[in-house]
Amino acid sequence: MPAPMLRASSGSPIFRPPRSERSSARSRALQFVGLAVVHAGQRANLLGMVRWLDRWSFGAGLLLSVGQIAMFAALLYEDVSVIVMIASLDVFLASFLAVVIFRTERRPDRATYLAAALATGGVVLVAIG
Repeated sequence: MPAPMLRASSGSPIFRPPRSERSSARSRALQFVGLAVVHAGQRANLLGMVRWLDRWSFGAGLLLSVGQIAMFAALLYEDVSVIVMIASLDVFLASFLAVVIFRTERRPDRATYLAAALATGGVVLVAIG
């Protein structure tokens, strides 16, 4: 039985996965935690992951997850080209902040500038159709 199709504002069909696939991430997380109950190595992995986690890492992970969910939800209301432009913006913004504002990274070389120009060109091509 095919999954139901939804329509975006542009009229293009959007695939919506069946309920069984939507709960896959949840079942994997429960499997990860459940295995830690019975397996000592898995328990050590889980506890090690939780021990190094500080509030900034947790907050960043939480906001990234919310942002990704919002991006996929936006596909119901907007064209893919708009979503691609917005999703690619964070890479450029993060590199700009790291190099120019916070000065935590060294200045990029010519190859990096060329790669950024090509990536920008690709986003523009997707945006104009």
